[in-house]
Amino acid sequence: MTECAVLVIAGSDSSGGAGIAADITALTAHRVAPRVAITAITAQGAAGVRRIDPVTPECLRAQIDAALSLPVHAIKIGMLAKAELVQVCIDVLQEVALPVVLDPVLASSSGADLIDRPGRQRVREGLLPLVTLATPNAAEARLLWGQAQPVQTTTLVTGGDEPGNRVRDTLWTHGRIQRTWESRRLDVDHVRGTGCTLSSAIAARLALGATLDDALDAALTWNRQRLEGLQR
Repeated sequence: MTECAVLVIAGSDSSGGAGIAADITALTAHRVAPRVAITAITAQGAAGVRRIDPVTPECLRAQIDAALSLPVHAIKIGMLAKAELVQVCIDVLQEVALPVVLDPVLASSSGADLIDRPGRQRVREGLLPLVTLATPNAAEARLLWGQAQPVQTTTLVTGGDEPGNRVRDTLWTHGRIQRTWESRRLDVDHVRGTGCTLSSAIAARLALGATLDDALDAALTWNRQRLEGLQR
């Protein structure tokens, strides 16, 4: 029997809190094998992001091609760093037919830019139309569309970065709200990579054959249970 696998295209995080490390944690928790293509090496720690070194487009494409030579059942895309790497992903998605979850990582939790401005434009205009689901937080949605309301792509806007005692996650399709999930805000400090783990959990469920609705329900529940275990 062929093992189920997800290709993760994302950056590394030397602190282990986000990026590829968080993606692998989520995938292995769902018993899904990770295939990995690293877009950038980052130096991160308690003081925030110190350095970002993107790989070349040729390097990224070679990693992706090698990963796709093995069985892959879904793709998760995270940090892309610059426009040339976004274009590599656009080219790949035009060649394959797989579920794709895009976590449009635009800035770190400390506020450092994780993609250049041309790259952000290529994400909005070229990459978003090709994915199954995008999972920005509310701040990223406003950066992409000028508002928290997406105007393209089926999109889960997560509300963990918004103020208030309740967290509301909203699924948008064709500019309209399809579903919402609301829960009590958890008392968890200094947790990073929640967007990475959630998007990878969704990709894992899609790879295992779940519908999008079922994948969202299961991944949101799993991610919340994981965070509940980290409460003070």
